[in-house]
Amino acid sequence: MEPPETLHVIRTINTRFIKPLIFGDYPQTMRKNVGSRLPTFTKRESELIKGSLDFIGLNHYTQIYIRDNPRSLEKDLRDFNIDMGVEQTRRNATLNDTERVEYLHAYIGGVLDALR
Repeated sequence: MEPPETLHVIRTINTRFIKPLIFGDYPQTMRKNVGSRLPTFTKRESELIKGSLDFIGLNHYTQIYIRDNPRSLEKDLRDFNIDMGVEQTRRNATLNDTERVEYLHAYIGGVLDALR
């Protein structure tokens, strides 16, 4: 089972994109963290986007380890990633990574099998 802070981050990352399309507005935590930098929807725009999707695709490019870091929200200068309130690190970002290449080969093969 994932630690609560990890589940919080997973929800934060995923809901930033999907909630406007399902509910017509950004998640409350995103509105709080981003503040006035986040555009707002008019009532009409909200009605137009709410429930407008009929397909969700997921691209998986890399693995990032995340850790809850609410102190990052205290910074004056913030961006898209800092607004999540997390610390991000990458595991072995070099190209010399046989384990990752083998994993991706199997992963992509599994996706291909699922599409057939």
